[in-house]
Amino acid sequence: MKKVLIITLYGNFNFGNKLQNYALQEKLKSLGFEVETLVYKHTYKSKLKNIKVYIAKIIKKFIRENKDLKREQAFCNFNSKYLNYKKGIVTYYKVDKHTKNDYAYYVYGSDQIWNPYYTFKTPLFMGDLTSKDKNITYAASFGISNLPIEFQEEYKRSLNNFKHISLREEEGKKIVDDLKGDN
Repeated sequence: MKKVLIITLYGNFNFGNKLQNYALQEKLKSLGFEVETLVYKHTYKSKLKNIKVYIAKIIKKFIRENKDLKREQAFCNFNSKYLNYKKGIVTYYKVDKHTKNDYAYYVYGSDQIWNPYYTFKTPLFMGDLTSKDKNITYAASFGISNLPIEFQEEYKRSLNNFKHISLREEEGKKIVDDLKGDN
């Protein structure tokens, strides 16, 4: 059976994230694949790229930990019961050799993996750490209507890392078409 690795945002406290991850996992399983979702480590290098977002996340986590332990436990239970996580030596900037070689395909999405303000344009979500022949996006999202000019060259280069690209929104399709010059 061919193995597929889902590469997406896996925040523990976001209903939409969990549901899209679960739906994609189950659809891929119904097509006959063995499916796992990548668990990656945040690194200080990646977090320092946007210190304001990082500080806000720390504050939110502190508030959440002290305010809503039942909700946190419900998400943890869902994760362990329904989502098949792949754990390895993976950060925003490095994928271990076993993770690179063990899968027939890497499916990126379906979430705001290409939002430059959320994912910090990391190589992990841009297909830089795996092979183009194996990289596919499913309902990937930028989460914005227009890609600021300072990100365009990096995104233009990164689009070449994917064999097939599908996007969630029309705005994302327009961004990709503009970057690839398909107008």
